[in-house]
Amino acid sequence: MMDPIQINQIPNENKVRRRLGLILMIPLLGGMAALFVLSTEWKQALSVQWISVNGAQTISVREIVALANLPMKTALYRLDLYDVQQRIMAQPFVKSAGAHRWLPGTVAIDIVEREPIASINVGQWRLVDGEAVVLPNIESQKKFDVPVIIGIDGLRADRVGLPIMNKELFKAIEVLKQAMTLDTVVYHMISEIDMKNGGDIVINSSDGGVPVILGREDIAKKLLMFETFWSQFVNTGEAEKLKYVDLRYEDQVVVRWNQPQESQPKQLSL
Repeated sequence: MMDPIQINQIPNENKVRRRLGLILMIPLLGGMAALFVLSTEWKQALSVQWISVNGAQTISVREIVALANLPMKTALYRLDLYDVQQRIMAQPFVKSAGAHRWLPGTVAIDIVEREPIASINVGQWRLVDGEAVVLPNIESQKKFDVPVIIGIDGLRADRVGLPIMNKELFKAIEVLKQAMTLDTVVYHMISEIDMKNGGDIVINSSDGGVPVILGREDIAKKLLMFETFWSQFVNTGEAEKLKYVDLRYEDQVVVRWNQPQESQPKQLSL
């Protein structure tokens, strides 16, 4: 038989262990509470010492800092970062903005700027981005080499920073986006896009201002034909010999030259 004294020893040992565990837990919990209090006090003592700005190219860092309106020595953890973001977003060139804290004393601001894709006349010349948002005139070291959109009647900008809801403008921007998707070289080959008030779309080349008739269908394919033709048949400085290029025909480029001996249209298959 098992010794009865040994039977009673097992539960007694478990009780002792539990008591020891509770005794050891008390200072551990006290230490954690003390650390929490100290960390809270430390956080409350932190203040804004630096402001970091990332993504500003068109807009100056100074303007972003002014828009953020973060006085130095402001309590870091009392800042409403959402309000900071909204103040920065008031600048129409800012597409998105984020702000977060970097310990011990930095507010980091990250912005994404709107990229102008074209210039339009809305009573005065304004830049627009790929969403047809009208952008303000701004002093910047960054220069914008963008095509001009013409041939759309009645364009008006209700307010800078808002998009112009016009289907012809969206169509023109889509043409330019397709050019950029093919190659930025193709995009920069376009100096002007004339929407002809709903007629055949015509682009004017950057080299020589040669009219290139696109029509309205298969724009991406025709832009590729335009690039291929230009690279194969138009040497640098010879664009003035061209009167126009017509891409409205299936897999063909119709060309009219300015020289009398080549006055008749010439068809090229690419």
